Amino acid sequence: MTKSFTVKGMTCGNCERHVREAAEKVAGVTSVTVDRPGEKATVSFDESVTNAGAIAAAITDAGYDTTPHGGGATGHW
Repeated sequence: MTKSFTVKGMTCGNCERHVREAAEKVAGVTSVTVDRPGEKATVSFDESVTNAGAIAAAITDAGYDTTPHGGGATGHW
């Protein structure tokens, strides 16, 4: 499955890297693309291993407010 996330708070290239690395650390994630100007991360993952909520939580734990597109779990608690 591929899901897009709104990611707030990215201000530089290092922020993009932090978001990408945070998502990549989640077991089951197979690819991550981050678009800082568009405030978006697109993540492909194995649904049998993880879910959008876990990915949003990992990105939020890295310091960025995160919400999966289409609603659902949010990474901003």
